[in-house]
Amino acid sequence: MSVKMMRRPEVLAATGFSNSTLHRLEKAGVFPGRRRLSTGIVSWIESEVEDWIIGRSTVNAETVQKVAPGSKRGRKPKA
Repeated sequence: MSVKMMRRPEVLAATGFSNSTLHRLEKAGVFPGRRRLSTGIVSWIESEVEDWIIGRSTVNAETVQKVAPGSKRGRKPKA
């Protein structure tokens, strides 16, 4: 069995994330964890990243959180 590893640029390209988003999701435990290959070199298991991407919900008008105009992203509008 062969395990394919993905370096950071490959993970960012596959997910469309920025470095900070990748770090934040990984730290929150909602994205697969990195593996340390050696000092200063980390990678992710390709199948774990692919499974995570496939497992994401599709986005549509009903699943998008409503945000008040002019508010910061992610904050719910005031009732």
